[in-house]
Amino acid sequence: MNTGVRFAIADNVAWCTLISSELNNSPSVPRFGGVLFRRKVPAYFPNYISTDCDVAARNQCGLADELRSLGLPAGFGIKDSYANLDLSDQGFRCAIEGQWIVSGGEQRSDTRIPPDVSILWPKERHGIEAWIQSSGITAIDVDRFLGSPRAVRSVALVALLKAERIQAGAIINASERVLGISNVFSLDPELDMWPLLKAAIRRRVGHALLVGWEAGEALEAACAAGFEAVHPMRVWIDGRGQT
Repeated sequence: MNTGVRFAIADNVAWCTLISSELNNSPSVPRFGGVLFRRKVPAYFPNYISTDCDVAARNQCGLADELRSLGLPAGFGIKDSYANLDLSDQGFRCAIEGQWIVSGGEQRSDTRIPPDVSILWPKERHGIEAWIQSSGITAIDVDRFLGSPRAVRSVALVALLKAERIQAGAIINASERVLGISNVFSLDPELDMWPLLKAAIRRRVGHALLVGWEAGEALEAACAAGFEAVHPMRVWIDGRGQT
């Protein structure tokens, strides 16, 4: 298994645990070859992430039953980190087929930041609130975020501005030996944001290994900016009550 895959999964588990457990009070426990969150989690966050390929595959029926026994709202998600689960017979539908992505620490970015684009790393309340409003990402509660030493220490928001307005951005999560990039967004379809975000991150933190996951056009854009797709992954959604 590619080392970058393991780092990407571990960083994603750390990020989801921070948001779901520490900032939103959903206890996490090791179960069925992964990490299970026992209460409702923020929108677009999973209630389970597989971390052991073989154990998760052997126990997928038990996993579905236990999650359903917790009284979670319909539509909860399972992150199938190795794309080796088949939960369709358990009433789940595959909502996303993506790839874990990696940009090696030895890769330098030659992208020039255009003069009409500025980079912002908001740390104060007003900057964080502006980033959240622009991104539409509601998983971050400003009070809880600023009140968590771990969040303040390990998480950074990056924004690309034009005419002093946020046009694109991402979340950077620092975990053991890597930086995770997630929640990438853009409000300007003409802005080639992935090379610019990568250049901004390299300027800030140097040559750390960058990891994350993407799907569809975002995956294509990330790979065009120098990320490598290293392993498929999926997101399964509980299909109860959905059409």
